[in-house]
Amino acid sequence: MKFSFSPSSTDLEKVEEGTQLLLGDIKSEKELEIQVEFQENVPLTIARNGDHLHITCQEPAHYYRGLNWAVHHSEDTWNTKSEPVYFSKNGVMLDCSRNAVFTVEKVKSFIRIMAKLGMNTLMLYTEETYTVPDEPYFGAYRGRYSQDEIREMDAYARTFGIELVPFIQTLAHLHNALKWPLGETVKDTADILQVGKEEVYTLIEKMLCSVKESFSTNRIHLGMDEAAQLGLGKYLRENGYTKSSVLIREHSARVFEICKKLEQDKILFIPDPNLGHYVAEKLPEKTFAFYKGGCPRHIVVSAKDVEKARAAHPDALFLVHPECRQEVAEQADYVGSTTGIMEFAKKSEHKEFIIGTENSIVEHLQFECPDKKFYPVAVQLTCMNMKVTTLMDIYNCLKGQGGEEIFLPENIMEGAGRCIHRMVELGG
Repeated sequence: MKFSFSPSSTDLEKVEEGTQLLLGDIKSEKELEIQVEFQENVPLTIARNGDHLHITCQEPAHYYRGLNWAVHHSEDTWNTKSEPVYFSKNGVMLDCSRNAVFTVEKVKSFIRIMAKLGMNTLMLYTEETYTVPDEPYFGAYRGRYSQDEIREMDAYARTFGIELVPFIQTLAHLHNALKWPLGETVKDTADILQVGKEEVYTLIEKMLCSVKESFSTNRIHLGMDEAAQLGLGKYLRENGYTKSSVLIREHSARVFEICKKLEQDKILFIPDPNLGHYVAEKLPEKTFAFYKGGCPRHIVVSAKDVEKARAAHPDALFLVHPECRQEVAEQADYVGSTTGIMEFAKKSEHKEFIIGTENSIVEHLQFECPDKKFYPVAVQLTCMNMKVTTLMDIYNCLKGQGGEEIFLPENIMEGAGRCIHRMVELGG
């Protein structure tokens, strides 16, 4: 077979290497001439003219799928094959912890199968079957990947345009590591780490550092699932009973702090892009991606609204919520949360303030600080959803004269209130 590749940002040397590796699996009696062209935002298309094939695609994974299909159908009658691309990421998770651990060569053969299918993501599930420096019981007597073996698999995957993503456990599913002397210092129950134990977070940091050094990706899946007995083992004996929901929040926060230390430079910020852009300015060394969304009230405030408010109140400081547009936040004397705005206004020696968040805050501040003056930046900042409930509604409800009493199971109510309670906790 003869191949020609159109110049592009794609690493063509890797594509050529991957092509030769796949041809060892793909057998064809036909002498085909194949031209490959990489373009942005195009479907996978294979055009045929006799023994000449023209493959147009977005990325190497799509090309390998097209190559595999074309060779296997080279004896059939067809002129054009086209497939739309629906997903930017397409792949599988390979369990390398249950029963036998796949050899490196077996993982490589799986990667070639994925390439033929056009997949570009392979998640490698390893509970403790990878090397952690100074932790000999990870994968002891049952197989584990060294850092060099992971690097070898990672490089092999990249040859086919496949991202190798680590999936490690950081709370439960660690029975095979914790059954050894390691467990005496860090386990809660047979397969769960003990929340709050400093030795646990030292171990997790070692785990994350090992993974970061072994994989080229900036993505990692941190498993904390199925910890049903959390807090009911050694933790209970040493600390008494604590709700599992509280423990998982505490543990997640500690692991988050460890992740921050690893200096990952890619952050997906949701849901509010205005708040995200504000945070991104504070962290210029990080790369942020945003989803469209956010608060429908804050986003309606414009730069012109700020200009009008400043003209009407030239001596006032402008305090704004970071969920407002960037051009609004840039004009502020202070940018912060609702709590931050209120605290700033109360402690400030200044006497006049323009408030750039929901207008009820203006009323609260005016009540709490009668010696100062507060002005809304725009009337549009009144949230009509919040105003649906009136004082008369509350009065009637307390008197048992209005509304309908709704009974819900305890677990439903607990779950519904979790985000509110957490927000209050974080806000101090």
